[in-house]
Amino acid sequence: MSTRNTYGTVRKKWGGSIPIWLGRQVPKAIGGTLAAAYVKQGAFYPAGTPLNETKRVLTPFLVYLVTAVDSGEYTLLAPGYVPKVGDKLQLITDSWAGRQDALTVTSVVKGADNTCVIGATAITESVPKAASSVQTAGQAIVGTVYESVEAGTAGAVKCALANKTVVYLNGEAATGTAVEGKSYYTKDTADPVVLDGPEVAANAVLIEKSALVPNGYLGHDIDLGELDVAEGVYASGDIVVMHRDGILIDRTPGGFIKSLMLEAVPHVVQVEEDIDA
Repeated sequence: MSTRNTYGTVRKKWGGSIPIWLGRQVPKAIGGTLAAAYVKQGAFYPAGTPLNETKRVLTPFLVYLVTAVDSGEYTLLAPGYVPKVGDKLQLITDSWAGRQDALTVTSVVKGADNTCVIGATAITESVPKAASSVQTAGQAIVGTVYESVEAGTAGAVKCALANKTVVYLNGEAATGTAVEGKSYYTKDTADPVVLDGPEVAANAVLIEKSALVPNGYLGHDIDLGELDVAEGVYASGDIVVMHRDGILIDRTPGGFIKSLMLEAVPHVVQVEEDIDA
């Protein structure tokens, strides 16, 4: 049995109607409307693109594999879509929470075989300067200082020492007496530290900047082709959140971030074997 984007008798890498869904049953999908920012002429989103569905609005995660880096130019494997000038790209490694702002796209040249070459500048970050403050345990805290906390603590402020070592400080100044084993720092917002962005090397994975986390895969291609994108035009699509028969993950953009997609969408079984029909 073969239907659009269902495994049958066609073997391709990316393009129209790539067979990615295994099994005799078409995966059950939830319909929705493509987020307005992604409805643009010439846009193509292949089946298997990671998606976030919120209130039936489908937001694609545009995922790119860096295949080469040369003097500020980055060759990307781009499955059907390419970034545009001004886009901000994040480096993603082993967690959704750990993604880092990395590059701002300054030029784009589309190549053959789902590749493109982008020029880009590194994204830097200015954070308050911190300096260690010696406090005596059991004694009243001297001056305006802030307790060091773990990253991700509610209200934590990202800061850095003069040597660019990152520390996270409580948003509220410490009061009362100093506590044994706690570290305290001053915080200077008038003289910030500029942190360099993460290194982007070959085999790194970049995604279009987003605060969302995917919760499914695009069920079928969305090809907007020569669509006349006028005010009020919209595009529909479908998101698959469960499929026990499996998805041929390496034929999809989600294949660049398999472990993260397995964490985010555990009820779609990933099949890594590249089956030739």
